[in-house]
Amino acid sequence: MSRILAKESTLVEMFGVSDRRVREVCKNFKVETGKYLLIESVSHYIKTLRDEGKQEMANLRKADKELKEFRLKILKKEHVPISEVELGIADMQIRAKSKALSIANKASLEILGKTNRKEIEIIIQRHVNDFLKEMANSYEVENDISE
Repeated sequence: MSRILAKESTLVEMFGVSDRRVREVCKNFKVETGKYLLIESVSHYIKTLRDEGKQEMANLRKADKELKEFRLKILKKEHVPISEVELGIADMQIRAKSKALSIANKASLEILGKTNRKEIEIIIQRHVNDFLKEMANSYEVENDISE
């Protein structure tokens, strides 16, 4: 096979790509500065385009599959819009804050007149534990309702 050489600028014009792309794809067929083996460079460029096309098709199939799975989740009501989640969290925060702030009022009625530090601590701890149990139960009830 005869060695037909082509200038880098010729390959750039033939392929319609940048000189950098020619250097990248045809680096193994460089004979000297700015000159490449023509047939090998063209063959390799075609193979590179084919391989890149296959990879692009695989990426498109993967993206299409993910999109179909996402749409199916929406149809099955397995997907919850962010706005609904944000509203739910905001509501839970407001209720938790309200209940936490009411602990002081509830506990103060029982603590009134008590002087024993340990007894006061037990009363406060009971109210805090009641609050935590109530919050845990309200989370379980909300989960049951949403399912």
